[in-house]
Amino acid sequence: MASGAAPLSEAVHTFLRVCFGVPVRFIYPSLKLLFCLSVLIAHYQVLEGYGQTESSAALTAQASWDVGTVGHVGFPITSIELKLVDVPQMDYLHTDKPYPRGEICYRGPSACKGTDNFFFPLEFFLAHFFAV
Repeated sequence: MASGAAPLSEAVHTFLRVCFGVPVRFIYPSLKLLFCLSVLIAHYQVLEGYGQTESSAALTAQASWDVGTVGHVGFPITSIELKLVDVPQMDYLHTDKPYPRGEICYRGPSACKGTDNFFFPLEFFLAHFFAV
């Protein structure tokens, strides 16, 4: 099961994992075992991602072997660059401690896939950051 809407709360993510019989916590003694188990449990997983339609849906994705953590939407997918932009009107700054805040912006060749060369050339999507 995959969720790509708003980030799931830790409680909802854990609840879904329990409902579908996904291990909530797993300790891997070796990388070889990690690979073997990830193949087996990939079919019974609740994964989370983040994105929007204009970015061909995916900007970040949780790894299929990440069965022990909740509360995040994974890491940026290959070819996507992310950055936080300050929003002073809301007092959101990338320098906020302990958690930086701001507007998530992205760029990359998979940004707006399908519209490149129709409205704008690919170079446009590589040169500019877009707000989520």
